[in-house]
Amino acid sequence: MILISLLFFIVPLLSYKWAKKHRHKKLWTITCASVGAIIDPLVFGIYGFGFVLGSIGIPFVAIGLFLTSLSSVGFELAIFLGIQKPGIVVTGFGYLWIGLINGIIWGALFGSIGFLIDKIRIHKKLKKQ
Repeated sequence: MILISLLFFIVPLLSYKWAKKHRHKKLWTITCASVGAIIDPLVFGIYGFGFVLGSIGIPFVAIGLFLTSLSSVGFELAIFLGIQKPGIVVTGFGYLWIGLINGIIWGALFGSIGFLIDKIRIHKKLKKQ
């Protein structure tokens, strides 16, 4: 499971390569949106990977724990939407729904940041010409 979560890191790399070749003007919008879409399972993978490494993995656990606390937005929204009941441990498909909600939220947020980076990058390129 941990390895599968860490394999999600391939998605942003592939989207970067594709956008660089086919959609150069939207390179960072596409790349950042794909990072946001997979950040939730990736963070859990980093967190779990730290435990596998033992005492060497303490930095991974600390980073994963901090980033996991940021992804509670999807959990809170799932409670608000009635997908998850408050006060009950998340199990089974609850993880899937919370991950999808986090992917939508963080994908949109990171994609917006990428959009701004693209606008600044294109503006600077036009200014040089």
